[in-house]
Amino acid sequence: MRRSVWVPFLVLALALLAGLVISALEPMRIRAYALGTPSSKFVADLDRGQEACEGPIRVQTAVGRVRVWGTGTAGRVWAQVIVRNATSRKAIARGWTLVPPIPAAYDAALDSSIPASSTIVVCVAGEGPGPLALLGGAPTHSEILMSLRGKSTPTEFSLVLLDRARRSLLAALPTAFARAALFRFSWTGPWTFWVLAVAFLGTIATCGWAVSAAARADSQAEGTPPKERTAAPPHE
Repeated sequence: MRRSVWVPFLVLALALLAGLVISALEPMRIRAYALGTPSSKFVADLDRGQEACEGPIRVQTAVGRVRVWGTGTAGRVWAQVIVRNATSRKAIARGWTLVPPIPAAYDAALDSSIPASSTIVVCVAGEGPGPLALLGGAPTHSEILMSLRGKSTPTEFSLVLLDRARRSLLAALPTAFARAALFRFSWTGPWTFWVLAVAFLGTIATCGWAVSAAARADSQAEGTPPKERTAAPPHE
């Protein structure tokens, strides 16, 4: 293998590895919980003071922001997000977000963090000046119920709960592996994903070493002068 052949492959591998490292270090919002209901239709119209709630939801990690999907049907409106204790129904955190007349996802930062292992109900209230429409769809979790103005409905509004602070993907790996371990064979755990990650990086390093070793061997072979042939003595 000539140097001109293996060098582009080695450069490409290093570039891909560098891209993975840079992406893993970029801060991002980590999901603490996602309901999974698609924002495919309008499920609630809230005037000022009216609210829609859904729960109970048990969160495994701390929550600092709430993301809902909606739009102001007559212009920009304010929406208040209220997080309540699922048992006492006491409000434990609040947040506000301005919702334009464009159907999309909007985040509300909570005034206090929801601790891990909490069981909560999330409510969204219209704060005016016009109606607030929430987006959602058919229920995806039978144990989570939505109520509109105090009455149960056969729908759910789309909902995602986020960490308060941004974390890099690399810093979130322990959380990701712990969650992935919930959907596993009985003999696996979070350690399994760490082993697979190390094996993946080891495979990349081994392939790089193999390519470099082959290139060095070819370079040495090309630099070795051919042996001179000696003429065979004539037969007597």
